[in-house]
Amino acid sequence: MGIALALGLPFSGKLISFGRATPKAKSVTQAQSGEVVPLPRGLTARAGFTQVSGDAARFAVVIRNPNGKLNAKSVTVTISLLDRAGRLIGEDLERVAFVPAGGRVAVAGQTGAAGVAASIAARATVARFEGAPPDRSFVVRKVRMSHSHGDLIVRASIASAHAARGVRVVVVHLDRAGRILGGDFAFVDVPAARAADVVIATSGAGRVARVLIYAIPAR
Repeated sequence: MGIALALGLPFSGKLISFGRATPKAKSVTQAQSGEVVPLPRGLTARAGFTQVSGDAARFAVVIRNPNGKLNAKSVTVTISLLDRAGRLIGEDLERVAFVPAGGRVAVAGQTGAAGVAASIAARATVARFEGAPPDRSFVVRKVRMSHSHGDLIVRASIASAHAARGVRVVVVHLDRAGRILGGDFAFVDVPAARAADVVIATSGAGRVARVLIYAIPAR
């Protein structure tokens, strides 16, 4: 119950109330559609490498898009090799046309290193997001791994409902614990409603226990 004091007579004087004030209604801003649109979440990048010589290292990065309804378009991946003191001794830039909603892609290659690399860092930046259902345009089948004359040979078949030229096929090398050891890539043209075979041979790949393969359209 509130307490009121009347100051002075008659009772028409000023009334001061110590009761709880009635809060004012807060204004709420809504989009015209009435739907709240959350901001896109950033892409994640998991990387690994193998130093193949005193001045070069082979790397691979798996990029994940956590947004279930948004494609990430025009993605730039920055790869940094660091020595034990944390100094930058090698760097590379890779570009991907898009990362499908809720999906993963990968980049791989070899870059120079001014010394012995102790760790790798990778960061994926996005030019824009566009609404779209999850992309399932490529199907990877018949993945086989073998060794020949010191080379790691990976074979696979890439299929699509639509013809696609210049598809980048990336193989990611993993050890028994699932750590990324590096990777390699090749380009292939995929015909409509048919499979295209791809063979990727990598020298000095190290102790690769299994591989992951990603097919990435040119645009």
